Amino acid sequence: MAPPQERALDSQDDFADKLMHVAVRRISEERKATSHIERLSLAGELRTAAELRVLKEIARCRDSGVSWADIGAALGVSGQAAHRRYSGRSAPLDGDYLLDQVIAQRSEDERKRGHGL
Repeated sequence: MAPPQERALDSQDDFADKLMHVAVRRISEERKATSHIERLSLAGELRTAAELRVLKEIARCRDSGVSWADIGAALGVSGQAAHRRYSGRSAPLDGDYLLDQVIAQRSEDERKRGHGL
């Protein structure tokens, strides 16, 4: 059986690529952060960026005919675990998802700071 065809990257992939570059640069900001909550907020942004990238790559894999078993192996989990976690989820094609996540995280951080949590 022939291996699945790899799909070429398109202009919509530019966002995820740029997002990962920004996220990596933000790691240096984490080192300069003066509080635990600042470091947590930066870590949350990095996690959101990474999750978006994972969703986009899974979509590419599935579109190319890659099995859940192979996807799971690439993620270090079983195919069943990968399917359970990621089937039915999709990555948005623009930055709205990330922006919403970052705004929500910052709002939560500000709420916690306001209540001394």
